[in-house]
Amino acid sequence: MAAASMALVFTGVSGQPASADPRCNLEYVCAFQNDQWIVEDYNGVRSGDCIKSARWVNRMDNKTGYYQRMWTSENCSGTSFLVRPGEEITGPGVYNSIGGY
Repeated sequence: MAAASMALVFTGVSGQPASADPRCNLEYVCAFQNDQWIVEDYNGVRSGDCIKSARWVNRMDNKTGYYQRMWTSENCSGTSFLVRPGEEITGPGVYNSIGGY
């Protein structure tokens, strides 16, 4: 995984409590394309690991105790967006993989 990440300027990014999406169970990280479920991984993605999304995503609900990142590339490199434990984030942009932080 590339260590470098570029800073992004986001407008309209929303963070909500982890209970915001009832489809995402406790201890899971769930990623969505608009409102369609794309990726679910129990206990999130471990640090250094990467999951390529089947399609682009723009929303993540992180109900794990670990930081997760949405990445623009398909191999967890390029520009990323950090999603803290317990956050649900919808951000502008297109993300193609999810990696542990």
